[in-house]
Amino acid sequence: CMELITRFESEFGLEGYSCIDEDDRESAISIAIGNLCNKKTIKYENIKLDKSIISDIYSYAVNTRQNLSSSIKAKLFQLSTGEDIDTKISNIKEIISPIIENYIEYKHTHKYIDYDDMLMAVAKILKQNDGLRKYISSLYDHILIDEMQDTNPLQWMLIESFMDNCHLFCVGDDAQSIYGFRGADFKSIHSFVDRVPNSEVYKLEENYRSTQEILDLSNWLLDESPLKYDKHLFAYRGKGEKPIMQYVDDDWEEAELITDSIIKNVRQGKKKYKDHMALTRSAYGARLIEAACISKKIPVIFIKNKN
Repeated sequence: CMELITRFESEFGLEGYSCIDEDDRESAISIAIGNLCNKKTIKYENIKLDKSIISDIYSYAVNTRQNLSSSIKAKLFQLSTGEDIDTKISNIKEIISPIIENYIEYKHTHKYIDYDDMLMAVAKILKQNDGLRKYISSLYDHILIDEMQDTNPLQWMLIESFMDNCHLFCVGDDAQSIYGFRGADFKSIHSFVDRVPNSEVYKLEENYRSTQEILDLSNWLLDESPLKYDKHLFAYRGKGEKPIMQYVDDDWEEAELITDSIIKNVRQGKKKYKDHMALTRSAYGARLIEAACISKKIPVIFIKNKN
């Protein structure tokens, strides 16, 4: 999008504009808070409204193409409903609206755009300008979109302008979506065939990572879902051990369960310490397990994936 804006800056109305990153945006919002409220952080009841929170709310509204009230509801109240919630949303909106307006004016005055503006500018003008849309979309034969399940409504609006003149090749997992907090809408992949005329779906059902027992559990979950997945995963590796589903009350109990299992396996001679590995999505998620290992004198090596 930035390449298109630079190349066709007069058509997009952004002559001489430059892009600011997330840190720059938060700094600008912090300045707006200071100018309007004479403080760095605002609080409403027990809710802290700092530069990061306000930036998230604003970005979510732009990417989901929702109004500010809906964005506050999603980001601060997990879409909860009720008269009390509506009152809080209204009061918070009254507090942060001037700050966001000040930030938008700051960008305009300094000829800045942020990442969300970059997408919105291109998506909006291509929708409005038929000639420009046809010309720009004709520059591409094929467009590859990875992680299709994590596209948000703004990104989908951008994609739509390329449908008529380009081949879209979209790759994604219709049973996975982890960026809902950024406004990702998994329905974009479930409704792809309905949204894109003459499209075809190629299912990748052969799995090279897991054993069949793990995939049997996955297939059961897919069958139980109210969404229609219409696929059945099968393992290249064949059979293996059955997975164990274990319920815990909190992260500490989880760490205790894992480390107790390691000690039990070693004492019974089933495994050595080095035969165990605990995988987590983030480094933070491994810290309690690491602490439990140290307290129980289990030798531990922490490996962080730099990718």
